[in-house]
Amino acid sequence: MHFLNKLKWRTIAIQIVVLLIIFLLVSAYQQRNVVRGIAPEINASLINGTKISLQQYRGQAVLVHFWATWCPVCNMENSNIQNLSEDYPVLSIAAWSGNAQSVRDYMQKEKLTFPVIADDDGVWAARYGISAVPTSFMLDAEGRVQFVVSGYSTELALRARLWWLEIR
Repeated sequence: MHFLNKLKWRTIAIQIVVLLIIFLLVSAYQQRNVVRGIAPEINASLINGTKISLQQYRGQAVLVHFWATWCPVCNMENSNIQNLSEDYPVLSIAAWSGNAQSVRDYMQKEKLTFPVIADDDGVWAARYGISAVPTSFMLDAEGRVQFVVSGYSTELALRARLWWLEIR
């Protein structure tokens, strides 16, 4: 009986390792084209018409977050981004999600207030090399990409990275 328990736990451990390897490979594939180094400049209008520039955030850590209104993982992550935006600079880009009015309607329905650019044609997503949403870039005070996360990320994980960029 002891041998069977040992065998069962070894099988479970192997399955966990295989799943972790698959997760890491998928993540690497999703990030294969993302920008590194200095983040491309963003000059655009938010969905409320306010002009925004990434340059405005120089001197502080900032989260540049790509997401979509139709994305279930993004929907699960929205409250994390909302909470984070109350303490850190956040610039979000709703990729492939319709025009500014469509995104505005979605934001109002979901009671979200973080800054967002509507990128229906995917111009900003292409500039950043995005192939999957959600994808988050954490930039340091000089505008350099320090962290990239594709897929769901907890509020705590995002906060920790931004905090780290602030104290370095």
